[in-house]
This record gives sequence, C-alpha cells and structure tokens, in this order.
Amino acid sequence: MAVLHLSITLDCVDLERIGQFWSAALGFGDVEVDGDYMLVRGSGALSGVRGITLQRVPETKTVKNRMHLDVVVDDVDPEVARLVDLGASIVADAVDGDPYETVVMGDPEGNEFCVIKAHG
Repeated sequence: MAVLHLSITLDCVDLERIGQFWSAALGFGDVEVDGDYMLVRGSGALSGVRGITLQRVPETKTVKNRMHLDVVVDDVDPEVARLVDLGASIVADAVDGDPYETVVMGDPEGNEFCVIKAHG
C-alpha cells in the first residue's frame, strides 16, 4: 500500500472565518468548499504541506492541541504582527536565547500554531 496524499485537518466552528484566516495567513488562494469541509491550497514554492483542510464541528476548542502547524519564516516579528492583524493571538512570546526563535500563537478560534525563524 502506498500513501497517495497526506492531509492535515483542523476542526473549527466558523468555517468561513477560519478559512479566510488560514488562506490569508499562508497565502493559499485556492479554496474549495464541500458542505462542512473547506480545502485551502497553495501553489507557490513552499516546502512541506501544500494545503490544509478545515472541518466544521459543533463544539469549540477546549484543551491544548496535541498536534499543531509550524509556520517557518525568515523574520518572526513582522510575521507575528501580520498574523495578529489577521485575527491571531500570541499565546507565548519567544524565549530569549531560543535558537529557534519560536512564538506560539492561536488562530481566531484558539487553535495553536508556531511561527518559527528559518535556520541557515
């Protein structure tokens, strides 16, 4: 058996709002909605995941994620500011001296993700 596709699915209550956030946050412009699912895809030269699936669920997030997205960027501070402008919140600031310069953030529904400085 061969894996044909790996999908990352994020639960959310407000499919349209969270879809707009992640589409803008990741620069993914190809959006496909099918009932309670939204596929947000990109076509650029990004490494790793080329898209995420959002699934509408009735319940809100209540506990810490067991899995999260890492958004790797060249410069953390302006990216964090941009994501806050889009509706994200800072959960934990970067720790001084952390070689990975990581900021833990939450999307508009509180799903955690990290913004991490790319390594040389």
